[in-house]
Amino acid sequence: MALEINIGEEYNIKIEKGEEFDESIFKDVYRQAAKCVEEIITQSQKGIVPSISNDSYNNIIAFTGERGTGKSSSMISFAEALINKKDNSHKTFFTKGKKKNKAYKNINETEIDSLDVIDPSLFKGDDKLFEIIISKMFSKFQKEITGGVLNISQDDKRKLIKHFQKVFNNLKVVHKGKSDVYDKEAIEALSDLAYGTNLKDNFGKLVDVFLKTIGKGSDFILIVIDDFDLNISGAHEMLEDIRQFLIQKNIILFIACKIEQLQDSVNQEIVQNFKTIINNDTIQNVYLSEEVNDKSERYLDKLLPLEKRINTPSFNLNNSSKDVLNIYGEDVDKDVYKGKSIEKTILELIYRKTKHIVTSNDFENIIIPSTLRNIANVTTFIYREKNIEAYKRVLFKGINSDLKTDYINFFKEIENTPNKSLNQYIVNWIGSVNNKILENNREGKNFKRLLYSVRLRSESNNNRHIHLITEASNFANVSYADVMLLIRSLEEYRIFSDKDLFKLYSYIKLYYSLRISLSNKTELLELVNGEMTNSELKFLRSEQGASDRHEFKIEYKPVDLFKLIEDRRSLFNFKENNQPNKEETKEDYNTSVELYFWLSFFFTQLGTPALRYRNESEVQHKTIAKKIGNPYQTVTFNALAFLHNTLSTKLVLKRFFPDHNLVKQTPLFDKIEVWNKKLKENSNYYNIFNFQLFDEFLTELYNKAMDKNLDSNGSFGKDLHNFIVNGLSEVINVFKVKYPYLDLTPILDNPIIKYWNENLEAVTTLLDLIRKIKNEDEIKKEAIKLTKSYIKNIKRAKDKPRTIKVLVNKLNEFEFKGKKVIKDTLMNFYEALRNEENKDYHDSYLNELFDYLNNLEA
Repeated sequence: MALEINIGEEYNIKIEKGEEFDESIFKDVYRQAAKCVEEIITQSQKGIVPSISNDSYNNIIAFTGERGTGKSSSMISFAEALINKKDNSHKTFFTKGKKKNKAYKNINETEIDSLDVIDPSLFKGDDKLFEIIISKMFSKFQKEITGGVLNISQDDKRKLIKHFQKVFNNLKVVHKGKSDVYDKEAIEALSDLAYGTNLKDNFGKLVDVFLKTIGKGSDFILIVIDDFDLNISGAHEMLEDIRQFLIQKNIILFIACKIEQLQDSVNQEIVQNFKTIINNDTIQNVYLSEEVNDKSERYLDKLLPLEKRINTPSFNLNNSSKDVLNIYGEDVDKDVYKGKSIEKTILELIYRKTKHIVTSNDFENIIIPSTLRNIANVTTFIYREKNIEAYKRVLFKGINSDLKTDYINFFKEIENTPNKSLNQYIVNWIGSVNNKILENNREGKNFKRLLYSVRLRSESNNNRHIHLITEASNFANVSYADVMLLIRSLEEYRIFSDKDLFKLYSYIKLYYSLRISLSNKTELLELVNGEMTNSELKFLRSEQGASDRHEFKIEYKPVDLFKLIEDRRSLFNFKENNQPNKEETKEDYNTSVELYFWLSFFFTQLGTPALRYRNESEVQHKTIAKKIGNPYQTVTFNALAFLHNTLSTKLVLKRFFPDHNLVKQTPLFDKIEVWNKKLKENSNYYNIFNFQLFDEFLTELYNKAMDKNLDSNGSFGKDLHNFIVNGLSEVINVFKVKYPYLDLTPILDNPIIKYWNENLEAVTTLLDLIRKIKNEDEIKKEAIKLTKSYIKNIKRAKDKPRTIKVLVNKLNEFEFKGKKVIKDTLMNFYEALRNEENKDYHDSYLNELFDYLNNLEA
């Protein structure tokens, strides 16, 4: 099924031909309408007409649905086809495949005439539906008399005029009321009363004569009423006109309406009748409200039975992923916007016209409108405006219509928040909302489900991490990764039925992505704030033993790590063709400096940040190794940090290098500088920073990593190249299929990726080296933990030297840097405590031993 939008004609009602019905998005509407018409004709032919004892006959078909779902288009399209069913453009729907459409036999054998479409929303003052219908019939009669092609005899004209006169006289009596009837003579008064009660019968006779003459012998007159519910004040009165006068054997009635709004109008009328009771402020009003709804529902069920209500489709992705959207127009490239789903077409349109990415969603994409009218409006608006501000207006329209007032105010506030403090504002606000819900729940006030779990005493590090993020007080220490982790926590905690939470985090992701698109490089780095991912955002599979690959600490100061690489320079086998030639070689250039420089683009943190570092004044992602006292004993390695670090080379140098000049003499430095200069503001490289896309990117990268069969014989360097370099290429290919218009290949042109590929053997050796250091650090931590645990054993032991010797033997099972020093120290205490000549000093030795063990650091 295909939805078609013609740019420039989007506000016109789209009328489809009968031959298009079976391929239309409204095909089920058309088929159900045809079935209902068949039933009406059958009932009429059997003489099942309303009477005092029989009200089973119903000639009303209601096209129902939300605003903009195509009620008018489908109703009028079907009415046109029904009236002109013998035309070539319509008849195939009613006759094609006789067995298939055997149920349409009555329609094909019945002639149907019609009046012009009636729009109650245009009624003025005292306009009445029934009067408008009669006036339209008379207008059609006048046209035929003055300029029509019908050959109507004078007798038929007089007969028709006579019936119009009778109906008109009936109406006069009805509208005058009964007050002045009883002032007349008895016979005259009774005559007037008879006229009033005979209005329905006389109207039916008028329709009969009208159909035989003006309708050229038609069997039914079709009355089509559009936007029935928009005349809010008159809706109930129109329903009464239908109930009292229009349920006739020779009438078929189509109405387009939103049932809920129609019920509101009926409720209003009922409430007016109970006004004095409702004004009494008692608990009975609660029950009265329920009774009002019950009365109006039963009233509508009788007048508009469920089987005669035809719902138009809404376009959420749960039920319309197969529906196609085609966009046409004078300057529209038909090949681009044709033959794809509604979601894919609109997402591609947004990107091509604004260069902003919106990702697809298998559950429900809230940026995609759910009604025909809104799909047409959004599509046309984006197409014509061709800028990101147009998309922004569409986004805020959705926010204002879909979210609660408090949430809407939040988006208004962050719209006025600068990039540097945006992350903090988002996480603080989410935390405050969650805390407010928690407080109300504890006080028993209107229990609500939380936005995320707050079990602080839980063993889950993630819960603790989330809590600390939401309490951040220094905006400079709240990162892109923190926002990502918090939003993912909302997603994971949400239950399926919680639509409000789904919409909230979906709009946050959409808005945050928009802020990324509106940012220049400097503003983008303010949002990143040093981290796009962290230890909690896992995007690679762990090693055996659950040791993380995606992020880990290296227990070396930057200067010591550089010295280690320098000392082991001979390990790194650089290919000759990757070395600079004599003309390119700069003074003092060496490969170990360049290798360490390459490695530094994967560093995020210096030292181990305090638990509440987001509340401290020191900016974590700007700390430098040269700080007085040189307090930073570690660096944190993150396998994707190069994506943002390569955009701020000066900061990397400042943080991790004691001598910038050594680095600036390397070819890699020049390549990164040239790459940055060529990187324009609208470069496709920046697409990866889109919040929605990067979230999906991490998930896809993790999935690819889980699918890989590793044959690297335990080489961390080879595995990481497979996961990151090959993994990036694989994910980009996946996205190329999913988003064909999106180019992410510039990521592979990043100088860090190129250097990795060009110096694969050397880089693999380097990565294996730092991983070995990391593994040794973990072994050392385990060994020292064991060593400290022996303090109690030694204190309790009768033979303390023997217990110390047992500990030394256990340490022999571990291999780590510094083991010999610890063993030698322990053996010195062992010998001292065995020496009986020094017995008076044993207590002092033990105290020294315990101090030593307590002060051991991993």
